[in-house]
Amino acid sequence: MLDHATQSKCWYAAPVKLSVSRKQIALCLVAGVVTTAAVALLGTMFGEVTRLGMGRSASGTSLSEHRRVGVCQYWSVTVPAALLDTELADDPEWVWEEVRSATFDQEWPQPAPGVTKTRIWRFVRAGWPFEAFRGWNWQLIDDLGGPNEHISHRTFASIRVPLLRYGVSQTGHFLVPYYPLWPGFIANTLIYAVLWWLLFTGLVSARSARRTRRGLCTRCAYDLRGISSGVCPECGEARPT
Repeated sequence: MLDHATQSKCWYAAPVKLSVSRKQIALCLVAGVVTTAAVALLGTMFGEVTRLGMGRSASGTSLSEHRRVGVCQYWSVTVPAALLDTELADDPEWVWEEVRSATFDQEWPQPAPGVTKTRIWRFVRAGWPFEAFRGWNWQLIDDLGGPNEHISHRTFASIRVPLLRYGVSQTGHFLVPYYPLWPGFIANTLIYAVLWWLLFTGLVSARSARRTRRGLCTRCAYDLRGISSGVCPECGEARPT
């Protein structure tokens, strides 16, 4: 039978065995999904507004503004009045292609003279380290600057949240999207799930090592000093040898 000092050394040197259950995997994936959404939301609410550029699109049919608020990026596109009577003006995919082809030259775009009707699209994407959500909204402005000015709105998969970094009263509200961009959503979820798993295993390993040094059962903390059997008499956990 080993004396107490030798037994403690054997316990300390024994490897910590970690079992992976489906429940643990599911919990880490759920935590990854929640973290992905929380990063997009809180990363915008506590972010800083940064202007990235403004300029005319490559095709010359729209004007764009590009900004970032924390982990959320915004593209604003002013659709020319000449296109408002066509299907293109109502097609977000077409307008998004205009955004992707835009050349930002830091010049402030000016509307054409005499324009009294215009539509402003705002495309929003959020997430870190990859963009995981998307959404958009538009405003249709009739009689721009006139006595009968009227603004219509339409929003897709976006919510308005206050920017809390400088205080709500100073900053107004910003859009945060919630429709998944699946490649980025899945990638972020897996990354955060792995981080949660590493945190969990790290805590379990630290707890097991601490109990081992004290001569306790790694599962239930039962005092095993002086016990020669191969299992814990309290919970049945096998003792490392």
